[in-house]
Amino acid sequence: MHRPKTAGDSAGAGLAYRLSRQMTDFNSKYSAAKDDLQAVANPLFDHGCEQVSKRGEFLPVGAKLTKNNDVGLIAAWDGKESTSAVEVLSLLLSSLNTAAKDAKAVAYCEWVQIGLNGGKLTNAVKVHVHHVDGVAVSFYIPSMKRLLRAWEFGEMVVQPADPIVTAWPANED
Repeated sequence: MHRPKTAGDSAGAGLAYRLSRQMTDFNSKYSAAKDDLQAVANPLFDHGCEQVSKRGEFLPVGAKLTKNNDVGLIAAWDGKESTSAVEVLSLLLSSLNTAAKDAKAVAYCEWVQIGLNGGKLTNAVKVHVHHVDGVAVSFYIPSMKRLLRAWEFGEMVVQPADPIVTAWPANED
């Protein structure tokens, strides 16, 4: 629905209205898809946090939620004995696009650095999820290794994200 311009509108007010509407649309779609997003994200967070606790890092891994609500994990490997997260993620994204043909949601988990509280970088387990209904979101769990202690995991941060599946919509108004 398009809101007609009034004489009192300025470019800034119009932009503020569009951004507010986009966030309302996103929040509505996110609420409708929340159970599916959590179903596919939770096993990835379990895996990512476990690997960080044991090894201090991990290679990306993916998952899909089928139309029957079954979650299947998806791994990618380039055949090399030694590989990088960037190489694995590229293969994984291709696999997720293929897996999306019979899925309600797809996701991947990776070990990243994010800027929080003034831009200071911190390690995080990231799960990026894309739902067939158009919601694409990234969840982050910040992580910190304490001196002579185990890894500590912080509070989850959620942000709208770019799509994973090229044939599905993402965060459109």
